[in-house]
Amino acid sequence: MRDVWWLFYPITGLQITDKTDRFDKPLFGDALLLSKDLLPSTVGRLGLNSETSDYDHEKDVRYLLSRGPRDFHSYLVVRRSGAMPGHHPRERSDKMTDSATERARIIASLLTVVLLSESRSGVTCGLTEEITDPLRRNVGALNFEKPGFSYQNLASDVGMSRIVWNEQQRISMSTQELGELFRREPYSALTKVIIGQRTTVSFSTVLRTFRAHGERGIAV
Repeated sequence: MRDVWWLFYPITGLQITDKTDRFDKPLFGDALLLSKDLLPSTVGRLGLNSETSDYDHEKDVRYLLSRGPRDFHSYLVVRRSGAMPGHHPRERSDKMTDSATERARIIASLLTVVLLSESRSGVTCGLTEEITDPLRRNVGALNFEKPGFSYQNLASDVGMSRIVWNEQQRISMSTQELGELFRREPYSALTKVIIGQRTTVSFSTVLRTFRAHGERGIAV
């Protein structure tokens, strides 16, 4: 049986207000949004600290998952199965991390489009790695079934973006509120594509989303 890992991708511009995590029922099927406030309890599920030692291993994990070249407001966490670097060297494959990163970017694109369409001031959100230093990408991962932690410094292949203009501006929503928003028209068709993990999205589907809210000043 392959190990199950949850890979953490910081999100800037969206603050998740949930009081509990949704690992048991991810919003996107294989991915969920996690409040930064829930990081201590999430890491605590690993049970890394020993009763016979005073050293706080979980503090180290929290520190690494909280690192970033700029402030961020929540996590997009993607589930993948496979071998993680440093855990099974002979079986190591970058395909798992690449797959998770691609999935994170797709879901983040949905968040960006929907929240921008809803915004009256042009404020939205995006992956922190896509709006900061294009040469840096840090990915942390947790394994709850076989308690483990992995942290990778990877070269990023994305360019600079300006989708979040002021890091002090953010949108605060719960996972439930986001789910209700995604199920509304005109976003439901686009959401089904993303959650269903279809490989292609028609341009008309995206265009219809913006046109439906064109009166809010979004040009198409």
